[in-house]
Amino acid sequence: MDKIVVRETSTNVFEILPYGQSIRNDGVLHPWQIVELWSDVQLAAEKIYKVTRAVVPGDKFVVSQSFVRNAQGVVEQVLTLRSKPLAPVTPRQIRLALTQIGLRQQVEDYVNAQDIIVQDSWHYSTEFERNHPLMLACKRALGKTDEELDALFVLAASL
Repeated sequence: MDKIVVRETSTNVFEILPYGQSIRNDGVLHPWQIVELWSDVQLAAEKIYKVTRAVVPGDKFVVSQSFVRNAQGVVEQVLTLRSKPLAPVTPRQIRLALTQIGLRQQVEDYVNAQDIIVQDSWHYSTEFERNHPLMLACKRALGKTDEELDALFVLAASL
C-alpha cells in the first residue's frame, strides 16, 4: 500500500496501524479490508486515516516521524530528516582540499600541537570520515562551521 494508515487515539495523537492486521475500534473488530473498501469519509468516522507518505530526498534519512492535521484538516506525515553522512575520503584527498582552500598549514599546526595519538591519526589513517572526532576537533579549533566542514568533504571527494 502506498499510504500509511493511522488511527487518531486522542486529539492530534496518531498511531500507525500495521498493514494487514485486523483493526479493533471502539470494541468492534474490523478486518483490514475496510481500509481498502470504505470511503475516506467512512474511515474518518472511525478516526482512521490513509496518509500519503512524505517524500525523503535522496541525500537525507529519517530520524523520526509524526502525524499532524494541517489547516485543511488533512492528516499528514511529518518527518525529521538529517543529511546522510558524507563518504569517507582518502588522506590525499583531504590534504589536497585543505591546500586548495588555504587551511592545510593551520590544520598541520593544530595536529602537531596535539598528543601522539592525534598525530598518528592524522599521519597514518587510511581514510577520513566527516564525523570523526579529529575532524570535529579541527573544525572547532579553526572556528569553522558544519557547513564549511561539509563543503571540505564535498571538495575532497571530487579530487
